Amino acid sequence: MAWKICRSRRRTYFYDLKIIRIFVIAGILFGMLFLGFEAGSRVKAAETEKTSAWRLVGFQEGDWQKMISQVLPMASYMPDYVEDESAGIIITAMKDITASDLNNPVSFIKNQIAYFDARAVNAEPEFIPEPGSEAEPPAIEPDAKLEPDKGIIPDGTQPLVGIYCTHSAESYLPSQGAEKLEGKNGGVFMVASHLKETLEQEYGIKAVLSDTVHDYPDWSKSYANSLKTIENMKRNYPSIQLFIDVHRDANTPKDSTTVKIDGQKTSKIMLIVGSDHRLPHPAWKKNRDFAQNVAAQMEDLYPGLLKGVRIQDGRYNQHVSSRAILLEMGGTENTLEETKRSAEMFAGVINKMAKRR
Repeated sequence: MAWKICRSRRRTYFYDLKIIRIFVIAGILFGMLFLGFEAGSRVKAAETEKTSAWRLVGFQEGDWQKMISQVLPMASYMPDYVEDESAGIIITAMKDITASDLNNPVSFIKNQIAYFDARAVNAEPEFIPEPGSEAEPPAIEPDAKLEPDKGIIPDGTQPLVGIYCTHSAESYLPSQGAEKLEGKNGGVFMVASHLKETLEQEYGIKAVLSDTVHDYPDWSKSYANSLKTIENMKRNYPSIQLFIDVHRDANTPKDSTTVKIDGQKTSKIMLIVGSDHRLPHPAWKKNRDFAQNVAAQMEDLYPGLLKGVRIQDGRYNQHVSSRAILLEMGGTENTLEETKRSAEMFAGVINKMAKRR
C-alpha cells in the first residue's frame, strides 16, 4: 500500500514538473518575442552606455538588433513602419514568416506552386508623411508634352534624363557577393551609372545621376528620401523630361530574368507603374501610357528584353512627372555584366524615342 502511495506521489511530482517546464518554456518564448519586438525596431537608438558596452565585446551599433531579427522573423516588425499594404501586426507577421498575404488568397497559391511564378513579398515601401511635414509631396505639376519630332534636346547641352536609385543598396549576388550593400551604393547604382555614360557617350543625350543613398539608415523612408532627390533635380535641371528609378528584382529565378540577345546573356527589364490605389495620383494613367510606349519600343528594338509592364498599388513618386518610370533591371542572380548590357540597350530605346520622326 505504501509503495502504491509513493508511486502515486512520484507520478504527481513528475506531472507537476512537466507543467512547470511548459510554463517556463512558454515564459521564455514570450520573453523572446517581447524582446524581439522591442529590439527589432530599426529606429536608430540614442547613444547610451549599453551601446558602448556592446562595442566593447566587438559588436557594432545595430548588430544585436539584426541578430534577433534574423533568429525571430517577427522581430522585424516595426511599429512606425509604413508599407504599401495597410496591414496590421498579424498580416505583417504572416508575410514575414510565410510570404503570403492574408488579404490576397492568390498569394497562397503563388508561394506554394512554382508554376504560378511564386515570388516572395517584395513590398516597395512608400513612406506616407504626416500632413504639413517636410516630406509631404507638392501639388502635381502638369508636364510639357513630349515632342520627339522637334527634338527634346536639340543643342545637346541640357540634360534630358534624371537617374537615381531609391533602393541604393540593391546588388547582384554573383558579381558582388551580397544582395545588398547596406549604407552604400550597390550594383544598381553601377548599372545606373553605366546607363548615364551610354546615353551621353553613345547618343549625345545628357543625363543627371544622383549618388545619394536613399535607403539607409531607415529603409522604410527610401521613397521619402528619393522624392527630395527628384524635387531637387526638377528645380536644378528644369530641362529633365524623363526620370528613371533603377532597381533590381529579388528572389526570382535567373531564367525568368535573363534572355539571350545577339548570343549574349542579358538581364530582362521590368517596368513598374504606380497607381492611385493608396495615395492620390490623378495622372497615373499617363505614366502607364508612357511605360507602354517604352515597352513597345523595347520589343521593336530588342525582342525579349522586356519582362513586362506591371501596375502596382504604390505610387513610387511617379506623381512628380508623367514620364517617371521604375525599372527592375535583372534580378538578384544576374551579373553586373548582364545588367550593364541591358542598360546599354535601354539607352538605345531612349534614343529612339527622343529621335524618332
